[in-house]
Amino acid sequence: MFRRSMENLPKMPVETLPHPHGVDAEMLRRLLKRREGKSLLYFMAKSFQRVGYATAKKFLESAGFSPHQPTSTLTSDDVLELMEAMKRYSFPPPDARCLSPIGEDVLRDAIMKVFEPEFVTVCQRPPSVYLGHPFIVEVAVAYGCKGIDEEVSLYRFANRIPLIYDAHSDVSMNVLKKFNWGNYLPVRPQATAVFTHICSTKIPFKTAGKECIADPPEIEREIELALKECCRRLKTHITGRVNMEERGRRFNAYKKYLPKIAQFATELAGRRDAPNISLTLERILEGLD
Repeated sequence: MFRRSMENLPKMPVETLPHPHGVDAEMLRRLLKRREGKSLLYFMAKSFQRVGYATAKKFLESAGFSPHQPTSTLTSDDVLELMEAMKRYSFPPPDARCLSPIGEDVLRDAIMKVFEPEFVTVCQRPPSVYLGHPFIVEVAVAYGCKGIDEEVSLYRFANRIPLIYDAHSDVSMNVLKKFNWGNYLPVRPQATAVFTHICSTKIPFKTAGKECIADPPEIEREIELALKECCRRLKTHITGRVNMEERGRRFNAYKKYLPKIAQFATELAGRRDAPNISLTLERILEGLD
C-alpha cells in the first residue's frame, strides 16, 4: 500500500465539440440529424469546435456546397463528399482543454515515492493533433531506481490507465528500441525507468484488448522529443555528478600528499617548522570549483 502523494485534485477537463478532422461518416450523419432543417452554415458553426460562421462559409464555398442549403437535402453521397472535404480543409487545430494529463508534479512525486530514484525528470509536451483528435504526451525518466534490475524498464499509461501487456508492440517500446542513449549519457543507463503517458480523446490502440498503442508518426515524434528532453536533463545531472566526484578525488590527492611535500621541502631547506598549508588547500579547492 502506498499513501497518496498529492492532495490537490487534477484540473477538470472542459467539454468541447468534435473537430471537423476527427469525424467519420456515421458521426457526421448523427450530427446532421441533430441539426435537421438547419442550413449547412448553421450546422458547421454550431456542431464543430474552432469553426465560426466566417470559417464555415469559406469552407462550404470551397467544397462546392451552398451555405444556405438545408441539411435535410443532403444525400448519402453528399455526406461522404462533405466528410472528405472536411478532412482536406485546413481548420484551426482542436482545443486541448478537453484533455486531463497527469501533470509533471504529480508524476514526479509518484515516481519518487515508489521507486526512490537518484534523479527524476518529467517532460510534458505541448498539445498536438492526430487525425483531428488532440493529444498530450508526458514522459518521465528516473535514474538509479530501487527495485529495478534491468538497465531500462518501460512503464506505459493511456489516459491515466496503466498498460500491462504486449509492451513490445507499443509505440513507446519502438521509440526506446531506436533511441541512442550514447548521444545523451556519458555512461550506460543503470536501473533506469522510462514512463510514458498519452492523453487523448481517441487513443489509437492496435487491438480490441487496448493493451498497446499504434505508432502514428505524430505520436511517435512527440514521445521521442519528450524522451530526448528528459535525457538532456539527465545528462546534465550525471555530468555534474561525475565532475564533482573527479574534483573530490583530485582534492583528496592534494590533501594527502601536499603535507608530505611541504615537510620534505622544509627539511631540504634546513628550516625547523613546516609552512601552514591550510590556506593553500583552500585556494586549490576554490580553483577546482
